[in-house]
Amino acid sequence: MKFSIITVCLNAQNLIEKTVLSVLEQTYSDIEFIIIDGKSSDNTISILEKYKSQISQIISEPDKGIYDAMNKGINLSHGEFLYFLNAGDQLMSPNTLTEVAQFIKKHPTAELAYGDVKLQNSSDKWILNENTFSGEIRNLRYLYNNMFSQQRAFFKRTIFDKLGKFNTTYKIIADFDMAFRAYQSGLPFAYFNMTFVSIPLGGFSNIHLNQFFKERLRTLSNLPWWQKYWALDLFCGALYRGSFKKYFNIKSPGK
Repeated sequence: MKFSIITVCLNAQNLIEKTVLSVLEQTYSDIEFIIIDGKSSDNTISILEKYKSQISQIISEPDKGIYDAMNKGINLSHGEFLYFLNAGDQLMSPNTLTEVAQFIKKHPTAELAYGDVKLQNSSDKWILNENTFSGEIRNLRYLYNNMFSQQRAFFKRTIFDKLGKFNTTYKIIADFDMAFRAYQSGLPFAYFNMTFVSIPLGGFSNIHLNQFFKERLRTLSNLPWWQKYWALDLFCGALYRGSFKKYFNIKSPGK
């Protein structure tokens, strides 16, 4: 079983090497490693050149955003399962892919094998909710309220054949949209109680929170009206966690 590991990056000179090394140190051998760079102007490409012989493909050209770059990676890949690892993300151990492969073989019908992620919070600007990207999905509402990042999921290629690639009209949560549609469509998921990866908190979605929130609401558009009360649930949850103001960029008095 071949894994295609797809990393997209742009001006990631301070992040990319740790991500590359976490892939190259894997004990699992049947890996295709593809890096899609958005034409970086820093030292990202020179860093990647050091590992060129160990990377299947390095593409450096302008793109239309994160998910456009991921779609390029899908088009170039040949693996049975695809995994999307951002610059700065690190697989948890050298045996991560070996253990995931063993899990998938025990769950041959799964089209999306998912686990947990570890969030790294390097700033007191963000409220860290460790449970946001962990735990088994109980139902569609639970998936919506707890979010879902692509680092949690090994996508079987058949998902993209059935549902299409990432929707590039989303700028922040096309990965969640893909998982949401896959679950809504009844495609088989399998939960592996294992932490796959460590990811830094403070990425694009944290910086552009208004856009993030609007896109979350957009994902409800295909649901019947009586299920759209989940939006209210999201508002209340944000208020309860004390993170309500960050969704709307409300500043404290005098700031």
